[in-house]
Amino acid sequence: MYTAGFSKMPVPRLPLELYNLILHFAVSNGRERLHLRWTCTLFSQLLTPPVSWTTFPSPPHQKQYKTLRSLLNRILQLSTFRSRSSLPPPTHAPTLLLLGPGTFHEEDYVIIASSIEIVGQSREETIVHGGFLLRGMLRGLRGKRGAAAAAAEDNDGVIRLCCLTVMSSSEHGIKALGTCSTFMLHDVCIDQCAGSGVYVGSNVVGRCEDVIVSRCVQNGMYVDAGGRLTL
Repeated sequence: MYTAGFSKMPVPRLPLELYNLILHFAVSNGRERLHLRWTCTLFSQLLTPPVSWTTFPSPPHQKQYKTLRSLLNRILQLSTFRSRSSLPPPTHAPTLLLLGPGTFHEEDYVIIASSIEIVGQSREETIVHGGFLLRGMLRGLRGKRGAAAAAAEDNDGVIRLCCLTVMSSSEHGIKALGTCSTFMLHDVCIDQCAGSGVYVGSNVVGRCEDVIVSRCVQNGMYVDAGGRLTL
Protein backbone atom coordinates (compact mmCIF):
# COMPACT_ATOMS: atom_id res chain seq x y z
CA MET A 1 0.00 0.00 0.00
CA TYR A 2 1.15 3.56 -0.63
CA THR A 3 -0.28 7.07 -0.40
CA ALA A 4 -1.27 8.83 -3.61
CA GLY A 5 -0.77 12.60 -3.90
CA PHE A 6 -2.39 14.91 -1.39
CA SER A 7 -5.55 12.86 -0.95
CA LYS A 8 -3.90 10.59 1.66
CA MET A 9 -6.06 7.76 0.30
CA PRO A 10 -4.36 4.35 0.26
CA VAL A 11 -4.15 2.95 -3.24
CA PRO A 12 -3.21 -0.70 -3.90
CA ARG A 13 -0.08 -1.23 -5.95
CA LEU A 14 -0.93 -2.76 -9.31
CA PRO A 15 1.05 -5.62 -10.86
CA LEU A 16 3.78 -4.44 -13.23
CA GLU A 17 2.20 -6.45 -16.05
CA LEU A 18 -0.98 -4.39 -15.70
CA TYR A 19 0.99 -1.13 -15.77
CA ASN A 20 2.69 -2.30 -18.95
CA LEU A 21 -0.67 -3.11 -20.53
CA ILE A 22 -2.12 0.29 -19.58
CA LEU A 23 0.90 2.19 -20.88
CA HIS A 24 0.86 0.20 -24.12
CA PHE A 25 -2.54 1.67 -24.98
CA ALA A 26 -2.07 5.06 -23.28
CA VAL A 27 1.23 6.10 -24.90
CA SER A 28 0.84 6.84 -28.60
CA ASN A 29 4.17 8.49 -29.52
CA GLY A 30 7.71 9.15 -28.41
CA ARG A 31 7.00 12.59 -26.97
CA GLU A 32 4.43 11.17 -24.56
CA ARG A 33 6.81 8.35 -23.68
CA LEU A 34 9.58 10.78 -22.74
CA HIS A 35 7.28 13.03 -20.71
CA LEU A 36 5.87 10.08 -18.77
CA ARG A 37 9.36 8.75 -18.04
CA TRP A 38 10.22 12.11 -16.48
CA THR A 39 7.20 12.13 -14.16
CA CYS A 40 8.10 9.28 -11.79
CA THR A 41 10.55 6.48 -11.14
CA LEU A 42 8.02 3.76 -11.90
CA PHE A 43 7.29 5.03 -15.42
CA SER A 44 11.00 5.59 -15.98
CA GLN A 45 11.61 1.91 -15.27
CA LEU A 46 8.68 0.59 -17.30
CA LEU A 47 9.01 2.73 -20.44
CA THR A 48 11.99 2.00 -22.63
CA PRO A 49 13.74 5.23 -23.66
CA PRO A 50 14.72 5.91 -27.28
CA VAL A 51 18.32 5.16 -28.19
CA SER A 52 18.79 8.90 -28.70
CA TRP A 53 16.59 11.85 -29.56
CA THR A 54 16.82 15.45 -30.70
CA THR A 55 14.63 18.49 -31.30
CA PHE A 56 14.01 20.96 -34.10
CA PRO A 57 14.33 23.87 -33.98
CA SER A 58 16.65 24.29 -31.02
CA PRO A 59 19.51 26.72 -30.26
CA PRO A 60 22.33 24.27 -31.15
CA HIS A 61 20.71 23.54 -34.54
CA GLN A 62 19.55 26.97 -35.62
CA LYS A 63 22.88 27.89 -37.22
CA GLN A 64 24.01 24.51 -38.52
CA TYR A 65 20.59 23.08 -39.44
CA LYS A 66 18.35 25.86 -40.66
CA THR A 67 15.88 23.49 -42.32
CA LEU A 68 14.27 20.22 -41.37
CA ARG A 69 15.73 18.66 -44.51
CA SER A 70 19.33 19.47 -43.53
CA LEU A 71 18.84 17.95 -40.06
CA LEU A 72 17.33 14.74 -41.47
CA ASN A 73 20.19 14.48 -43.97
CA ARG A 74 22.64 14.61 -41.07
CA ILE A 75 20.66 11.95 -39.17
CA LEU A 76 20.87 9.74 -42.26
CA GLN A 77 24.65 10.16 -42.34
CA LEU A 78 24.88 9.12 -38.70
CA SER A 79 22.55 6.16 -39.28
CA THR A 80 24.61 4.75 -42.15
CA PHE A 81 28.07 5.57 -40.74
CA ARG A 82 28.55 2.05 -39.36
CA SER A 83 25.90 0.32 -41.46
CA ARG A 84 28.54 -0.72 -43.98
CA SER A 85 30.29 -2.90 -41.40
CA SER A 86 29.36 -5.59 -38.88
CA LEU A 87 29.60 -3.14 -35.96
CA PRO A 88 26.49 -2.46 -33.85
CA PRO A 89 24.23 0.36 -35.08
CA PRO A 90 25.44 3.82 -34.02
CA THR A 91 23.88 4.96 -30.77
CA HIS A 92 24.39 8.62 -31.61
CA ALA A 93 21.94 8.58 -34.53
CA PRO A 94 18.59 9.91 -33.19
CA THR A 95 15.60 7.60 -33.52
CA LEU A 96 13.18 10.27 -32.23
CA LEU A 97 12.82 13.83 -33.55
CA LEU A 98 10.59 16.24 -31.64
CA LEU A 99 9.31 19.16 -33.70
CA GLY A 100 8.43 22.28 -31.78
CA PRO A 101 5.54 24.63 -32.51
CA GLY A 102 5.85 26.76 -35.63
CA THR A 103 5.53 26.82 -39.41
CA PHE A 104 8.43 25.30 -41.33
CA HIS A 105 8.82 26.08 -45.02
CA GLU A 106 10.58 23.34 -46.95
CA GLU A 107 11.23 23.29 -50.70
CA ASP A 108 9.87 20.21 -52.45
CA TYR A 109 10.21 16.95 -50.47
CA VAL A 110 11.81 16.42 -47.09
CA ILE A 111 13.49 13.02 -47.56
CA ILE A 112 13.39 10.49 -44.72
CA ALA A 113 15.76 7.64 -45.47
CA SER A 114 16.30 6.13 -42.03
CA SER A 115 14.19 4.55 -39.31
CA ILE A 116 12.87 7.43 -37.18
CA GLU A 117 9.82 8.77 -35.38
CA ILE A 118 8.96 12.44 -35.97
CA VAL A 119 6.50 13.95 -33.48
CA GLY A 120 5.15 17.48 -33.67
CA GLN A 121 3.52 19.49 -30.91
CA SER A 122 0.05 19.07 -32.43
CA ARG A 123 -1.70 19.36 -35.79
CA GLU A 124 -2.56 22.98 -35.02
CA GLU A 125 0.86 24.04 -33.72
CA THR A 126 3.36 22.22 -35.99
CA ILE A 127 2.89 22.92 -39.70
CA VAL A 128 5.24 21.82 -42.47
CA HIS A 129 4.87 23.51 -45.87
CA GLY A 130 6.11 20.86 -48.28
CA GLY A 131 5.92 17.08 -48.50
CA PHE A 132 7.68 14.05 -47.02
CA LEU A 133 9.35 11.43 -49.20
CA LEU A 134 9.72 8.21 -47.21
CA ARG A 135 12.45 5.89 -48.40
CA GLY A 136 13.52 4.08 -45.26
CA MET A 137 16.97 2.57 -44.81
CA LEU A 138 18.48 1.40 -48.06
CA ARG A 139 18.14 -2.36 -48.27
CA GLY A 140 21.65 -2.77 -49.62
CA LEU A 141 23.12 -1.18 -46.52
CA ARG A 142 20.83 -3.14 -44.23
CA GLY A 143 21.79 -6.41 -45.88
CA LYS A 144 25.50 -5.90 -45.25
CA ARG A 145 25.01 -5.76 -41.49
CA GLY A 146 25.11 -8.75 -39.16
CA ALA A 147 21.94 -10.38 -37.89
CA ALA A 148 22.55 -9.13 -34.35
CA ALA A 149 23.00 -5.56 -35.55
CA ALA A 150 19.85 -5.73 -37.64
CA ALA A 151 17.87 -7.06 -34.69
CA ALA A 152 19.17 -4.27 -32.48
CA GLU A 153 18.12 -1.54 -34.87
CA ASP A 154 15.21 0.39 -33.43
CA ASN A 155 11.92 -0.16 -35.31
CA ASP A 156 13.82 -1.96 -38.15
CA GLY A 157 12.99 0.49 -40.89
CA VAL A 158 9.65 1.78 -39.60
CA ILE A 159 9.03 5.50 -40.15
CA ARG A 160 6.46 7.24 -37.93
CA LEU A 161 4.96 10.71 -38.33
CA CYS A 162 2.74 12.04 -35.55
CA CYS A 163 0.95 15.20 -34.41
CA LEU A 164 1.63 17.60 -37.29
CA THR A 165 0.15 19.16 -40.43
CA VAL A 166 1.63 18.75 -43.92
CA MET A 167 0.38 21.24 -46.51
CA SER A 168 1.02 22.99 -49.81
CA SER A 169 3.24 20.28 -51.28
CA SER A 170 4.00 20.72 -54.97
CA GLU A 171 3.49 16.93 -55.35
CA HIS A 172 2.13 14.39 -52.86
CA GLY A 173 1.83 15.19 -49.18
CA ILE A 174 3.30 11.87 -47.99
CA LYS A 175 4.98 9.67 -50.60
CA ALA A 176 6.32 6.25 -49.56
CA LEU A 177 8.47 4.34 -52.05
CA GLY A 178 9.47 0.68 -52.25
CA THR A 179 12.63 1.10 -50.18
CA CYS A 180 10.42 2.20 -47.27
CA SER A 181 9.08 -1.10 -45.97
CA THR A 182 6.68 0.23 -43.33
CA PHE A 183 5.37 3.62 -42.25
CA MET A 184 2.77 4.86 -39.77
CA LEU A 185 0.86 8.14 -39.63
CA HIS A 186 -0.92 9.15 -36.43
CA ASP A 187 -2.84 12.38 -35.75
CA VAL A 188 -1.66 13.95 -39.03
CA CYS A 189 -3.45 16.49 -41.27
CA ILE A 190 -2.57 16.73 -44.98
CA ASP A 191 -3.97 19.75 -46.78
CA GLN A 192 -3.83 21.52 -50.18
CA CYS A 193 -1.31 19.30 -51.97
CA ALA A 194 -0.89 19.30 -55.76
CA GLY A 195 -0.85 15.48 -55.88
CA SER A 196 -2.42 12.93 -53.55
CA GLY A 197 -2.52 13.33 -49.81
CA VAL A 198 -0.87 9.93 -49.22
CA TYR A 199 0.85 7.96 -51.99
CA VAL A 200 1.84 4.36 -51.19
CA GLY A 201 4.22 2.70 -53.63
CA SER A 202 4.65 -0.94 -54.49
CA ASN A 203 5.80 -3.29 -51.68
CA VAL A 204 5.12 -0.64 -49.03
CA VAL A 205 2.93 -1.29 -45.98
CA GLY A 206 1.38 1.77 -44.37
CA ARG A 207 -0.99 2.48 -41.51
CA CYS A 208 -3.03 5.66 -40.91
CA GLU A 209 -4.69 6.48 -37.60
CA ASP A 210 -6.65 9.70 -37.12
CA VAL A 211 -5.42 11.14 -40.43
CA ILE A 212 -7.27 13.98 -42.19
CA VAL A 213 -6.74 14.63 -45.92
CA SER A 214 -8.41 17.66 -47.48
CA ARG A 215 -8.30 19.82 -50.62
CA CYS A 216 -5.69 17.75 -52.49
CA VAL A 217 -5.81 17.99 -56.29
CA GLN A 218 -5.55 14.28 -57.13
CA ASN A 219 -6.54 11.57 -54.64
CA GLY A 220 -6.99 11.60 -50.92
CA MET A 221 -5.02 8.35 -50.63
CA TYR A 222 -3.55 6.33 -53.50
CA VAL A 223 -2.07 2.82 -53.22
CA ASP A 224 0.01 1.44 -56.08
CA ALA A 225 -0.11 -2.23 -57.11
CA GLY A 226 1.57 -4.37 -54.47
CA GLY A 227 1.24 -1.76 -51.74
CA ARG A 228 -1.01 -1.91 -48.70
CA LEU A 229 -2.56 0.80 -46.56
CA THR A 230 -4.57 0.18 -43.39
CA LEU A 231 -6.98 2.86 -42.19
